[in-house]
Amino acid sequence: MPARAVLRSLAATRPVFHSEADFQFAFAWEAKRQRPDLEVRLETHPEPAVRLDLELITPAGDRGVAVELKYMTRLWAGTDRSESFALKNHGASDLRGYDVVKDIHRVERFTLNRPGWTGLVVVLTNDASYWRPRTHGRITNADAFRLGEGAVLEGSRA
Repeated sequence: MPARAVLRSLAATRPVFHSEADFQFAFAWEAKRQRPDLEVRLETHPEPAVRLDLELITPAGDRGVAVELKYMTRLWAGTDRSESFALKNHGASDLRGYDVVKDIHRVERFTLNRPGWTGLVVVLTNDASYWRPRTHGRITNADAFRLGEGAVLEGSRA
């Protein structure tokens, strides 16, 4: 599946998105452009109580990628390639980090019993508080959901 190539292409052509839905659509469009044989499905409900942002499915239907995408932004307004953007401040990094951990769990659970399927969770953000270590000594609710480079998630999160 072309996930890395899709992300490289988007980094070069679409470094900013208006919203998470814009990011999801651009990712799906680029995946289909690179692999026209893929079946692309947005916002699926592949089984009871499971929702996925995106499924990329091989023509035979025997393999695929379950994809969850997050776009967590801080306040920013500007232009890129003559297109104006006004990003919202999502804040609440503990809650948004929790949402990412839930997505990881959902994708892992979905792919567990599906031979040939893999999963992918992509988090795109311009808010450094998601990846930088905290600079104060206080324990916060966000600590259990820090998603920085090299973070290993295991066990229960609360």
